[in-house]
Amino acid sequence: MVNIKKALACFLVVTLSLLTVAFLAKETTIKATGGQQTAESVELTLVSYFDQENTITSVFEIPEEGTRWFDESTDKLHVYTSGAWDAGTAVPVVAPEMPSTGDMWFDEAKNTLYTYLAEGWDAGEVLPTAEPDLKYGQKLSLNSSLASMPGYSFLFWEVNGSIRHDYAIDHVFTLTKTNVIKAVFSPSDRHAVVFVDANSEILKVEYVADNGTATPPETLPSKPGYSTNGWDVSYENVTDDVVTVLQYTATDTTEYLVTVENGTGDGSYAYNTVATVTADVPSQGNYFHHWSVGDEIVSYQSTYKFSVYGATTITAVYEGSAPSDNPYVVLGDDLAIRSGSKTYVGQFYVPTGYTLIEYGILTSISEAEINLDTIRTTRYPGYKYNAATKEFVMSFEENEITAARAYLICSDSEDAIHTYYSGHRYSSSIYQVKNGGFEFEDGAITGSLDGWYGYNIWKNEKGMQSFLRWDDGNGKFVNLDDRVVNTTYFDNHPYNRDGSYNLGITWPGGSWDQTSERMGHLRSSNFTLGGSGWISFKLGGGKSSSFAFVSVRRASDNYEVARFGNKNYNNTAIASAQYGSAITNAEAFLFQYYYDLSEYLGTELYFLITESSSKEWCILSADSFVTYYPIAPSTDSDTLATNILPTIYNAGSSTNQLANNLNGNVNNWGNPNNVFRWDDGAGRTNAISGDNDLGVARSSAFNINGPNTYLWWQWEGNISQDKQLFISIKEVGTNIEVLRLVRRDNLSGKTGGGFDNHWFDLSGLDAGKEYYVELCDNLTIGWGLISIKDIYLAQNNQSDKVGSAQPNDVAVSISGIETEFAYEEP
Repeated sequence: MVNIKKALACFLVVTLSLLTVAFLAKETTIKATGGQQTAESVELTLVSYFDQENTITSVFEIPEEGTRWFDESTDKLHVYTSGAWDAGTAVPVVAPEMPSTGDMWFDEAKNTLYTYLAEGWDAGEVLPTAEPDLKYGQKLSLNSSLASMPGYSFLFWEVNGSIRHDYAIDHVFTLTKTNVIKAVFSPSDRHAVVFVDANSEILKVEYVADNGTATPPETLPSKPGYSTNGWDVSYENVTDDVVTVLQYTATDTTEYLVTVENGTGDGSYAYNTVATVTADVPSQGNYFHHWSVGDEIVSYQSTYKFSVYGATTITAVYEGSAPSDNPYVVLGDDLAIRSGSKTYVGQFYVPTGYTLIEYGILTSISEAEINLDTIRTTRYPGYKYNAATKEFVMSFEENEITAARAYLICSDSEDAIHTYYSGHRYSSSIYQVKNGGFEFEDGAITGSLDGWYGYNIWKNEKGMQSFLRWDDGNGKFVNLDDRVVNTTYFDNHPYNRDGSYNLGITWPGGSWDQTSERMGHLRSSNFTLGGSGWISFKLGGGKSSSFAFVSVRRASDNYEVARFGNKNYNNTAIASAQYGSAITNAEAFLFQYYYDLSEYLGTELYFLITESSSKEWCILSADSFVTYYPIAPSTDSDTLATNILPTIYNAGSSTNQLANNLNGNVNNWGNPNNVFRWDDGAGRTNAISGDNDLGVARSSAFNINGPNTYLWWQWEGNISQDKQLFISIKEVGTNIEVLRLVRRDNLSGKTGGGFDNHWFDLSGLDAGKEYYVELCDNLTIGWGLISIKDIYLAQNNQSDKVGSAQPNDVAVSISGIETEFAYEEP
């Protein structure tokens, strides 16, 4: 143990925050005995700080290349080479009788190394006789005379800017990678006023005369979920040394449910408070093994403490043998509590018989596995942890990090050093969609559509928006953040959300029912597909996937690469299995889905949530859009999403006419919902349950690179319901709706049979692109079906195929249809 006989001090580093530990890594006990840290030479800066003008500093630096020392116990000369001391060269301790040029000997009485030159022995070089550098894990104590410095009294240790009241004046420090430890004293004629934040980080030290007043720091640190609220101890008229802590008031008063399976500790916990869970006594022949949250192991201790940051279900797991009592460290997902940063919670366990040396997080911009020896990896030691939970928190700039991994370094009872790693966390702004869980607004946990952008469908009319609301103050549409909820639906049915919020179907002031007429699109931010190429999301609602679905689109040209509906809509059996208890209504229940998009690795993409019709459950609940998985997640038939991307007949070889005009059969028309058939002289969407059927039919591809630019058709049914029975013209490839056509003006009351002529001029479309017709039926009441015949392209608005056609038979085109999906930061 090194003993420094001066009034000196040193600097370590620490961070504290009470935040949630959830979704932690399975890979918790990867062990590397020895390794880089055992051979490291470290730098130590020792400082005694008596006041602003009086400091004593000594720095023990890492040796320079070529530095030498002589070991008198082995009579060997050691040289520092390539970052380490060599094995040593034997050197005599008496001068050779017949020396040659280059011979050496070491005079132990003078601690001097002599070298023989051509003209004789040189003047000699005084060398240390003990290894001059300090080693990783080495112990350091400071002489106790620090406690009796004339005119001063010891106040506290400052460890990398943080107060350590628990360290006595003669505390034994263990050296880590970087060490700067400071002893702070109070002079007898003044008082020290120390301003610290809630993490014990020193913000300012000021010395004032008796009854003097200090000035607090102007800039105060923010704390997510809290606002600052003064200081706990007065800094005015001070008569003694003062340490005053910055106070915070919680702005998030939400209580979160902790559900404990196979143990105790259930209950509602306020944000940022500590929960303690205790496993049930195991049955005979079994042993408690670990706690898990979802698929992640979070602790091997039967009594476990963690900070509550959201609703959490934690399960005690039992096995046929108990786990080994070894150190371990785990790392949580990005908490996304600060805009532009990635914030991770780590947690470690050090059992009896081991001594904590260092913990922290490794980061890299690479997606490869990282450890302490990996090149291009940055090491961030931790310097403050929650004493009750052993949690520590670190934040990093989001554009500077792709991989993160926690590490823990301990020494055992024989002073051997061991390193443990958590699993990896991969997180980068280019790989992750912004606010994929609808949790945040500018980094605060409030639940919002921050990062998403809404578009209207129906004539830009007020009151018909799925994702927007009219803001009278700004005179424009803005995101409908109220749709992001932290409640149940229909009074008491759970959404199965992750975290605290999700995109919901009901909200205060906006209850949804079967008569609601809301339509629109919601676009995510762009992301670059990385890792394994898998994505995941949760969906509820969406009775018909032809009208309520999620698209994945290529950002460069809006090309739709995949489309997903909620294939498990209202399946209470699957919902109960995913939720873990009985679900009696699964209409808006959030089902978990995964999909492999690896063929688009490296491509910039975005999500588009679409609710294209009204009523009939044409509304989606959604949550947890995750776009980066380093390895493919496990899935099954229930959780593997189905790609329902439209397939269009004749795409790539279209003509200036439809392949089938619906005058005798429905051949070459796409029928994704199996409801389209030839019936009573027309193509009709009633093949399964008659008028109750919902779905679409899709024509062959066509182009207008020719004389036929007028679309003609004959139409019957309850076409007055124009938000549920309509015709879309869509672009092949992007599948973007470029036109929405409804019944002509003079048929606004049409509710039954009898065919009426309709036409529309398509000459405004791009002659260089291909399109198709989509016949849309989202209506279940009487005559709630698409019934169309004689649909074709013609050269003008005077039909030569339909009798008594009139120029005013033109269909109504719905204005305000979004076709570009240009993203604007909300």
